[in-house]
Amino acid sequence: MGRTGRSMSRRQFIRVSAGTMAVLGGAASRLFAGGSDRIRVGLVGCGSRGMGAVRNCVDSSPNVEIVALGDLFQDRVAAGLALLKKEDDKDWSSSQPWRHVDQVKVTPDTCFTGFDACQKVISCGVDLVLLATSPHFRPMHLKAAVAAGKHVFMEKPVAVDTVGIRSVLASSELAQQKGLAIVAGTQRRHDPKYVEVMKRVIRDCEDIATPEQMPKFLGRNLFMLLTPRPSAKAKQQVTQGSEQKPATP
Repeated sequence: MGRTGRSMSRRQFIRVSAGTMAVLGGAASRLFAGGSDRIRVGLVGCGSRGMGAVRNCVDSSPNVEIVALGDLFQDRVAAGLALLKKEDDKDWSSSQPWRHVDQVKVTPDTCFTGFDACQKVISCGVDLVLLATSPHFRPMHLKAAVAAGKHVFMEKPVAVDTVGIRSVLASSELAQQKGLAIVAGTQRRHDPKYVEVMKRVIRDCEDIATPEQMPKFLGRNLFMLLTPRPSAKAKQQVTQGSEQKPATP
């Protein structure tokens, strides 16, 4: 998400995000209930995806601040903080250089490591928690964040087994009851460009698979389907042409 030249208030940012990503009803109002115009963000999981997610988040508005970092390993936290403090750095996750060092409010006291790093980030007075660790930890981290009354962005996949999925579903129901927002990193399926590509693929390839077979077929063969192929008419013309004898000079 790129920053525009117009300043966006905290309330506007949450309202736009809620509309764009279909967050749960009533969640937006709770983010600015404290009266501040700042959104305090904590990151759990300081690998490449976590760094990309937090940079995208800060890119979105001048009113977003990253205030806490957590990871299982100390070197990850240190490397992540150093990256966020590096002005004009270019990252694969963003279309523009990083120029928001002033929005990084992380201190040594708000950098946490170990298996309880998530709980410590949550306890730093953050409004929003970004969950970007290994998916094995996602259900328990989501449960802790919702229990603490925090809004959540979590990367996909959200779990790795049925027990984790049930936990995520239960946390989602509790979040809805509390008026909290949970957004998952599956935005591609809502991107108009991707939606249009899928519509064209399905429309143009109905002769390859039945509607029942299409989901599985597309999952395996999307790359092949996106490769230009000759139409049936063109194939027929080629076949007919090959059957004709070359003209005698």
